[in-house]
Amino acid sequence: MASLTISYAREKVIDFTKPFMNLGISILFKRPRRESPGLFSFLNPLAIEIWVYVIAAYLVSQPVVQRCFVFVNAFASLGLFRKLSNNIIEKYYFRVFG
Repeated sequence: MASLTISYAREKVIDFTKPFMNLGISILFKRPRRESPGLFSFLNPLAIEIWVYVIAAYLVSQPVVQRCFVFVNAFASLGLFRKLSNNIIEKYYFRVFG
């Protein structure tokens, strides 16, 4: 942006808008310095409390999920899922379609 004086020659080429009020007020501010991002700058979008809650939820839920996987793995390795599913199919298939 630059300050231009409105003259007759310029007004023929450019459509200047005339201000209806001029108070002489302007805003000056200092440009912020560009800082290089830090090591943990990816944490900036959320507050520190949110990150603490996320870590706490992970630490609390992780053992529960791990136990579920151990339970499922035990059933799968023993073949109990196949036996249970076959029993359920045999038990209810003939009732519905038989």
